[in-house]
Parts: sequence; structure tokens; C-alpha cells
Amino acid sequence: MSATALSTPALQGALVPAAVLATAAVAVGVVAGSCAAAGLARRGGAGARVVAALALPLLVLAVGALTGPDAAWSPLRRLPSPLAGSVALASLVALGAALAPWRTARPGEHGAAVDGGGATPRTVLAAGLARATIALLVAAAADGAAAGWGALAPAPPWSPGVAAALLDLSPRAFVLESGGVDWMRHESVYGPVGTDRLGPGIRSGWGGSVAPGLLLVVGSVAVVLRCGVRARTRLGHSHVDP
Repeated sequence: MSATALSTPALQGALVPAAVLATAAVAVGVVAGSCAAAGLARRGGAGARVVAALALPLLVLAVGALTGPDAAWSPLRRLPSPLAGSVALASLVALGAALAPWRTARPGEHGAAVDGGGATPRTVLAAGLARATIALLVAAAADGAAAGWGALAPAPPWSPGVAAALLDLSPRAFVLESGGVDWMRHESVYGPVGTDRLGPGIRSGWGGSVAPGLLLVVGSVAVVLRCGVRARTRLGHSHVDP
């Protein structure tokens, strides 16, 4: 994709909501996983938990694969490679779901309180919201790190190699570049980061990479493992996994 394509109205209008979705993806996954865990903390086996946790990532994939390019509510469909962008976004959501507080003991389990004390839907949700807040702050920090969070104008002092590594950690760069956007040439990145220094030998971006698919597999497997492992107990009471 050429840098001039960034100025097309359809793509320019899709970049802001797509970037916001990318930044919030892990946090949204944590919240969705926590809601599923809260609803299933007292019922449902590991299989039900896996289905509930992966429902949102699968929905993201379905939206990216099935909606038309004129769907105003689906900014990812306006990207040059919408399906690849959807896979990247879904992988971050799945990773967030794996970070949700899934492992909770149920009443009557060995060592758990018979009266059901300890882990309740409220405590599960509280723990999930705390993790989601941390995930959102980390993602926002990662998105601004390469540019020095706007405080090191006109460009941060670090080397091209450091700038490339920080860009690789950005959720926005991951999703948008996977979706076919030449994010390093976007005005919000090109000047503030100094990406004119980043030649192909230093960084070529996420476009065409297998990383989104691999991360989706890793996130999904992590969800399965988290949901399938028996809960630990502490001091004879059920609890939210730290």
C-alpha cells in the first residue's frame, strides 16, 4: 500500500475508530472474559467457559469476514486488508480474555467453603475491571511510546532500532499494519517518531505477517488452558485467581 492511499476519505475516516478499537482490544477482552467468568463461576464446565470466553473474538472475526465494505459501523472493512486486520484485533481480544480472572472455586469443591463464600460474581467482575484498566493504560502507553508520548517534540532522541521496537509493541500499529495500512507513513507517526529513519532493514511493519494468526492461536489456547485448569483454593475459601 502506498503512502498516498492514506489520504483517501474512506480510509482516513476508518483509521480513528480502528485505532481506538486496537488500543482498547485487550481491555475489552478482559471485561468480556470477566463477565463470562462471573456468570459461570457457580455453574458450567470448562467447555462452557471456553465458548463464552472466545465468543467475542469469533464475533470480531465474523464482522471482519462477512460485512460489506460500505458498512459504516465496521471501520475494519474499509481497511485495505480487512480480514487480516480483524484477525489481529481478534487476537488481542482473545489475549485479553485469557487474562481475565477465570479460575474460581465453586461451592462444594474440595477445600471450598460450603456456604459459597469467597469468589462471587461481584469479586470476579471487580478483579476483571481492575485488570482491564491496567491493560488499557499499558496499551495507551505502548501506542505513544515510540513518539515519546508527545513530550519529546519534534522527535524522540532514541535510535531507529529502539523506535522500531517500540512501534512493534503498539497495538495500533499491529492492527492497522496487519490491515494493510502504511502506518509508519501516517502523519501521527511519521514526524513524531521519525520513521523516515526506519528503512526496510530496520522495520518493515506487520503487513503480510503471520503474527496475527499466531497470536490468535496463542490467545485461544491460553483461554482453553485457563478455563480447563481446576481452581486453586486459599485458606479453605474459593477465591479469584490473582
